[in-house]
Amino acid sequence: MIFMVTCASCTQKSVEHLLPPPPSADEAYPQPTKLAERTDVPLSQLLAQYEQVLLRVCPDAHAALQEGLSQQQLEALEREYDITLTDELRTLYSWRNGSAPSPGIDAFPYMRFVPLKEALDARNYLRNPDESKSSEVRELQDAWLGFRYSWVGVLENGAGDGYFYDPNRRHDESCFFYTVHDDIGYMFYPSVGNYFEELLELDRRNELSGDDTGVKQDSKWTYSEEKEFLNRFGQWVE
Repeated sequence: MIFMVTCASCTQKSVEHLLPPPPSADEAYPQPTKLAERTDVPLSQLLAQYEQVLLRVCPDAHAALQEGLSQQQLEALEREYDITLTDELRTLYSWRNGSAPSPGIDAFPYMRFVPLKEALDARNYLRNPDESKSSEVRELQDAWLGFRYSWVGVLENGAGDGYFYDPNRRHDESCFFYTVHDDIGYMFYPSVGNYFEELLELDRRNELSGDDTGVKQDSKWTYSEEKEFLNRFGQWVE
């Protein structure tokens, strides 16, 4: 009888042989090269306009929005989680502190607006070592996902796709962006306001609607048409 002995390091080596090399930082998390111009409309004004859109196209999504945070509450969260928010993020969460988890109605097209503390808790969970994982598994996670450790999920769909804020890019105009969890394409925005300009333009084109799950986007365009539209507000980088 032959006994087979396995160990975590052996399994780890086997997995490493099956995986391609992890992407480089530039491949996994590129920099935009030609962003659209930053909107000169104050974010508070754009938020007020989008609120009117919500009331019209999806009143239930508007009703699910939670009361905004005070400056004292924002500062307390910054201290607790050792993070510095941009003025725009402070304005956004002063407007509304995300959507209630139940009944889970999306206030943005296919995206839930995540309450700030919930978003920061999720960030900490990803950043901090999980004691249940071996050091080898953690090394793999670091190699493949380490570039995401600083991200804060502002708008997410539950599958890892969404709009994120990266405080490590605080002085970079691309600190707010959209990406898909299983792809390395990004839509970078020069400001949060540019994303709201995009939403308001979709509404003017009658391409936003709503149902009992939240806000929908009803655009029918080719890939090149979508890319051309998005690049009016930021830059799509593959």
